[in-house]
Amino acid sequence: MSDIITLAHGAGGRLTSELIENVFSIYLEKPLKFDDAAVLDFSGKENELTFCTDVHLVKPIFFPGGNLSLLAIYGTINDLVAMGSKPLYLTLGWIIEEGVEINLIKELANEIKKASDECNVKVVAGDTKVVPKGQGDGVYLSVSGVGQKKSSLSINSRNIKEGDIFIITGTIADHGCAIMLAREDFPLKSNIESDCACLDKLILPAVERFQNEIHAMRDPTRGGLSTVLNEFASSSNICIEIDEEKVPIKDEIYGLLDPLGLDPFTITCEGKMLIACSPNIGEDLLNMLRSHPLGKDSNIIGTATKQVPGRVILNTKIGGKRFLDMPIGENLPRIC
Repeated sequence: MSDIITLAHGAGGRLTSELIENVFSIYLEKPLKFDDAAVLDFSGKENELTFCTDVHLVKPIFFPGGNLSLLAIYGTINDLVAMGSKPLYLTLGWIIEEGVEINLIKELANEIKKASDECNVKVVAGDTKVVPKGQGDGVYLSVSGVGQKKSSLSINSRNIKEGDIFIITGTIADHGCAIMLAREDFPLKSNIESDCACLDKLILPAVERFQNEIHAMRDPTRGGLSTVLNEFASSSNICIEIDEEKVPIKDEIYGLLDPLGLDPFTITCEGKMLIACSPNIGEDLLNMLRSHPLGKDSNIIGTATKQVPGRVILNTKIGGKRFLDMPIGENLPRIC
């Protein structure tokens, strides 16, 4: 087998088959079935199907706290979990630039196996395309996920009501800052690591316990916490008031972002969930989240009001107020 990816590896012939059998088979459900689609078993009238798709590209591919494969698997699973859904199946598409070393693809495939085993999901189908050298910039991963949830469960961004409280499950902006520091052209050094994590074991037990008292959930990836808050406010036509001093942010993050004029509320997270819930369960939910290692820094950060419907207000540390808007453009490209 060749040591580098060639255009023939994406042509559908013998080299494509060798790539599937010798590299990708490590994470695919066995036995391998060379069909055009996977047949999935969903039985029972009390459950609904959930489905999501995400495309992942990051530079560098390996960074402190994670890598492209973990981002792709965890990120897709977290999107399903945000709907209160148990992740079951994944499909995975590769876009690989000609000339990429096979050993890199093997390493990424091993990481996919590790992540899918950890999260107890099956990778049931996939595809590979190879683009000419100079037209792909490395490796991209496209992942689709299928999950199952109770039909009676309704968790979505249109459910937020006046008086609801908002919980973030940990410190924000870790992933974006870790990527920034990992890039060779960035002069500063730090011990900041990505928060890349699979949130099913943190979130799904809370969903099982509190059911529809949890009104909405989202993981604040690209665009950071400010984007998700604004999408919540717009979808539910509600005002969201956030207390800046209650949002958990590491001192190292402030130290990195302040001199650069960057707002931590707009920086990507990859292992956190923003939860809107009834005030009746707020403290119980918070304590449950804090009892798990991935939720130890969880905190109640704000409430839903009718003050300015569709907008997010930030109560600042110095006693002022300002609108917290979505970022315009992208602070850092190729981040997730």
